[in-house]
Amino acid sequence: MKFKKISSNKINLPILIPTSKSYANRAIILAAITNQKITVSDIPGSSDVQEMIEVLKELSLVSENVGNEIVITKTFPEDEVTHNTIKEIYLGEGGTTIRFLLTMLALGKQKYRIIVHPRFKLRPYKNQLDILRDLGASIQENSKSDILCELQGPITLTEKLVIDCVKTTQIASSFLLLKNKYNFEVELINSSSSNSYIEMTNELLQVPNQKIYKVPADFSSAGYFIALGLFLQKIILDNIRSIDPLQADSKIFDVLDQINATYELDKDLRITPMDNYKTFLIDGSECLDLIPTLCFIAANIKGTSKILNVKNLIYKETDRLKGIENILVSFGVQYKIENDSIEINGILSRDIVNEVVTLSD
Repeated sequence: MKFKKISSNKINLPILIPTSKSYANRAIILAAITNQKITVSDIPGSSDVQEMIEVLKELSLVSENVGNEIVITKTFPEDEVTHNTIKEIYLGEGGTTIRFLLTMLALGKQKYRIIVHPRFKLRPYKNQLDILRDLGASIQENSKSDILCELQGPITLTEKLVIDCVKTTQIASSFLLLKNKYNFEVELINSSSSNSYIEMTNELLQVPNQKIYKVPADFSSAGYFIALGLFLQKIILDNIRSIDPLQADSKIFDVLDQINATYELDKDLRITPMDNYKTFLIDGSECLDLIPTLCFIAANIKGTSKILNVKNLIYKETDRLKGIENILVSFGVQYKIENDSIEINGILSRDIVNEVVTLSD
């Protein structure tokens, strides 16, 4: 066993939170398939979003990209550039990036070789390929670790599309984003997990002629700083001014209320550390990306907190459930995972968190 000591200075205040990649990627797809000039501003530096922008540049859809703003004037598939040869496209490993673009590219006539990071092929995607095949796309899967498939449309959207969301809602969102352009219905089954992301997609569709999308602050990123503010130092988040119910990770405010945390939410968000928090109970299926942060919070609260419905963590970029277990074991935190839930018996103190992290070989 190796030991590393990690000491942290206090964070300078106020903090400007990165913007939401979930919102940004939805807005960018809507801009790419809409027949008008659209600006997307306050774009995050997330690799998922930047890789999506690079794909749209390759497709000659982006007319301007200055700083954290892009302007899209051309439309897919109407302005698709076709070639007699296969066009290779690298989509990275981000779930929204790959799944949203797969459906969009299937609207066109060009044959694309879809290159991804090998890790993505361990995640759910085959049912999306099956749906695209049923809609008329030609798809040849590949055994190479970095080639997802060769894809060629155009698909023809049926009157009604039934999509199973048991493992991810991103495939459903990839089709829902087409609804302002094509006349069809989508029926979702097993959509209880991460349903707020479906609500985010539907909300963006409510303004079909929107010309400017301003990406809001990301509540997933905010969660890390909120957790620090509970135990280590006062935190001021300058661009969090209200609770955004369309972002799943805004559920952290439910936890703050349950544990009796001290916070102010007005012109900014202010978190003040205190002692003797209460334990909490929350449905993790409503905020999967927040669960690692919630486990950190639970580990610092005396008593047993419980997070329900955590199994879909295994379908993320990595097996996040296994990663959480590894960290809890490293810190000696008592926990139990059974019946699709995780119970954590908090034992850590503010001093331990601030001083030592134990890392295994």
